[in-house]
Amino acid sequence: MLKEGIDAKKIFFVGNVMVDSLLYYLDKTKKTRIISRYNLTKKKYAVLTLQRPGNVDNETNFKKISQALKEVAGKIPLIFPAHPRTQKNIKMFGLEKIFNSAPEPVKLGRCI
Repeated sequence: MLKEGIDAKKIFFVGNVMVDSLLYYLDKTKKTRIISRYNLTKKKYAVLTLQRPGNVDNETNFKKISQALKEVAGKIPLIFPAHPRTQKNIKMFGLEKIFNSAPEPVKLGRCI
């Protein structure tokens, strides 16, 4: 902002959306039933987010990422609370078969 000519007296740090979201949901994560719902072992799974347009709106990129996730899912279970646009593209690009054929299927879920 300084480089754009904004007076330093008019610049305020008001927070970080990602950190603020994490702190807001932290207590809820401690009460989750995700471990029992998907028969997971504590600290033996990963949570995945994937919604950037360059990754999920581009069919070629999304297919490559999906194949890589299938390999990762063979080593550790993945929980994927997929963004609605991401879910739409999974169906549109026919990627369900990749996710469903993973050695340890990737669990698709709804966004919070």
